[in-house]
Amino acid sequence: PGEMAELFTILYSRCAADKKSPGVRAAVCEGFCWLLENAVTHPTLSAVLPKCSALLNDRSPLVRAAFVNLLDVVSHCRGVSVAGIVSTDDLFARLCVEHAEYYLEGLQESATKRTPKRKLAKAKANAKQGAADGPAPKATSDLVAKLIAKLMAPSLFSTDIVQQVSRCLYFMKEHPLALLALFTHMEDTIPVSDRIKLGAALFRYGLREASNEGGNMRRVQIMLQSVGLLLNFGPGEVPQKRKRGGKSSSANLPEDVDKFVYEHIREDDFIVFLQSNDEEDISV
Repeated sequence: PGEMAELFTILYSRCAADKKSPGVRAAVCEGFCWLLENAVTHPTLSAVLPKCSALLNDRSPLVRAAFVNLLDVVSHCRGVSVAGIVSTDDLFARLCVEHAEYYLEGLQESATKRTPKRKLAKAKANAKQGAADGPAPKATSDLVAKLIAKLMAPSLFSTDIVQQVSRCLYFMKEHPLALLALFTHMEDTIPVSDRIKLGAALFRYGLREASNEGGNMRRVQIMLQSVGLLLNFGPGEVPQKRKRGGKSSSANLPEDVDKFVYEHIREDDFIVFLQSNDEEDISV
């Protein structure tokens, strides 16, 4: 026990605070993941891991990705809880930052393509850092955001559709940007059928909200943005029906999902949204 306590102290007080090498800080998270495989360490780690919570906001995406991966491992342990290490609000705040940096990286990448010299200098700097820290996986804000979404999204989709809508309404009120960021980066985590059902249910709720005279149009706007993200699929995510000529037609969805969508989304519903938008423009 004494040797184990000394090892843990070195890990979080020295290695996790190493300012020179992101690889060392990331290795601490990987080491804790390995230690969590032994349930005997859980009581001690439940007291140690909260002291490493600052790694969630580390300046290096490599370290942040390693720490969120550590939280994912913790979520499958009985003796340690994620809530005891970082709060849900901290995770939402980090997700918003990663989401913003993800778009900023895209803009910077577009600008870099126009300036080859800057791109070459950046590549040389990255190669130099990689040589100092050793080989490391490519880590970006997009990767960190996806890992946070992987950690948080299952808790939303583990309940029935009524509870899912209720939770989404709460997040739209308290954490609207975090909810949109969650829906943006969770495409690799949640099955297409579950995303379609929630999108259809939110659309139906937004229709009801827009139909009310005292409806909150700001919430309707966020709801429609959420529906768009939920129904935005990547290549190959939704299987397509095949015609004889080889051309694809409408999506080949499971029968229960197909029925659920057509019960909640109809063409006539769009007239209500268009009318509500026209009335809002006139009042402005």
